[in-house]
Amino acid sequence: MLTDHPASDKPVMVFTGDFVFVGDIGRPDLLEKAAGIKGTKEIGAKQMFQSLKKFEALPEYVQVWSAHGAGSACGKALGAVHSSTVGYEKIRNWAFQYGNDEQGFVDFLLADQPEPPKYFAMMKHLNKVNRPLLVEVPKHAKMSKEEFLSAYNKGITVIDTRNKFEFAEGFLPGSLNIQGNNSFSTWMGWLLNYQQQFILVAGDKTIVDLTRKLMRIGMDNMLGYVTDVASLGIELEKSEVINLAKFKSTINNDNYQIIDVRGLTEFEAGHVEGAEHIFVGTLVQNLKMINKKKQVVIHCQAGDRSAIAFSLLHKYGFKNVWNYAGGMKEWVASNEATVSERQMACAI
Repeated sequence: MLTDHPASDKPVMVFTGDFVFVGDIGRPDLLEKAAGIKGTKEIGAKQMFQSLKKFEALPEYVQVWSAHGAGSACGKALGAVHSSTVGYEKIRNWAFQYGNDEQGFVDFLLADQPEPPKYFAMMKHLNKVNRPLLVEVPKHAKMSKEEFLSAYNKGITVIDTRNKFEFAEGFLPGSLNIQGNNSFSTWMGWLLNYQQQFILVAGDKTIVDLTRKLMRIGMDNMLGYVTDVASLGIELEKSEVINLAKFKSTINNDNYQIIDVRGLTEFEAGHVEGAEHIFVGTLVQNLKMINKKKQVVIHCQAGDRSAIAFSLLHKYGFKNVWNYAGGMKEWVASNEATVSERQMACAI
């Protein structure tokens, strides 16, 4: 709680950390799912319910500043604005709509939480051990063509942070497309281990922001960065991005394997008939599920995760991959049919 004593003896702000977000609240399942400490999620959910009662008692004008915003996996659906007020959250945040129904609250809070990123377990560890204190954003060198080629030829991982459309038009063979947006650090933590050295493809104006995002999860093993893939003397490759009409032609066709790389909860809520589910975060561990004899068609919600999935599959030797970048967002907006696990269960 922050009180501006020269002006007032009443609190004006509350810094809520991982407790109350804009439109959402923190998740008590991570200790169990990410760190493997069994039997903690139900206890944590009930403690959360009691803590929210204390939050509700605060004056409604108090500003709320949380530790996370949109793109974080620390909640189900965090809002994009940076701050709120106690009064606004009491009206709009789902967590305050259960009254005294503790069990209903607990059931909803624990249901349909997204998969915890793989790096969460590492962060739990880093928070408990001594490590260097960083007082400023580390400065990483812009690599010369010769420096880059030397590292690239040794197999150093290349992360292309450009937007998915730029990447599709020309990318370095073997590079991964993790866009430099709000979810950048989440997917970096999912797909790289902390000992793995990497190079970024990024702009001079974005490298500081991207480095800061990586600092927040303790990932600092960056060798350097380059800005222009076309100037490196390497033949670039392109990804095959298909439109809605072409995607529709692949459905219920034995020549194609449609893979939905969204989270399991999203898939179960509604997916294209005949699609198989392989979450992008565990794609590398499930490559055996992909049929090399068929044309593979991947999609997600709006194209960001399928761009990651395409680059992963391409890196691991799958050349028969199409990316339906419009994803479920375009599919549903076009009034195309979906099936859900609930519908399938009723049909059975």
